[in-house]
Amino acid sequence: MQELEFSKNSSSLANFVAERSFVYGTLAACLQYPDELLTESINSGTLLKGLKSIFDFEKDLALAGDDARGLAAKVTLVSMESGYTRLFEVTTPHGAACDLYAGLHYGDRMQVMEDHIRFYNFFDLHMPDVIEELPDHLCTELEFLRFLSTQEAYAIENGQPARALQKAQRDFISRHVLRWIDSLEESVTNCASEPFYLSLIKLIKAVLTSEFARVGKTQDSSTIQSVTID
Repeated sequence: MQELEFSKNSSSLANFVAERSFVYGTLAACLQYPDELLTESINSGTLLKGLKSIFDFEKDLALAGDDARGLAAKVTLVSMESGYTRLFEVTTPHGAACDLYAGLHYGDRMQVMEDHIRFYNFFDLHMPDVIEELPDHLCTELEFLRFLSTQEAYAIENGQPARALQKAQRDFISRHVLRWIDSLEESVTNCASEPFYLSLIKLIKAVLTSEFARVGKTQDSSTIQSVTID
């Protein structure tokens, strides 16, 4: 996991969007196999404090205190590794207890992956050049949204149109990530023995819901040029 460095609040719209991009990257990092840095950032409260410097959890994300408590739980690296393996790695003939692949939650797996790849290729992102996980893995989805919001922030900063990027985010969130996040949340709720990963999935769902609303509001439906991905 890369070192967590949270940016300061800013009234600038470009910085506001850049913070969302940073959050996507942080969430993706938290879903990687745990290491000492992640464990320390949870135990010290750095992770939760940094996220709360960007979001008002109750106002912006509709997250109650209990929903987020696992983000600052007392954990050990051993317990994190054990919890991650039991939840997300294949430990039974039936697969992982909680699959992090969209295509294992809905639709035909190959078709779901092909749909994801079309989105990535439209923006000149090609597997596996820039993305290590499979195309329908939640980390890959979050990293793609990180890319789109980074491009959005750059466009805003440089006075360029951002509507197509906002529409791409809205479409990808609704057509893919939000389509299966409830199923993932349910499985983690049923299987998690420690609160961190349940709080993390709840946070991811809340951020996606919030961002879907944001990019919808920033668009002018009468003038936006559609992004068609066939």
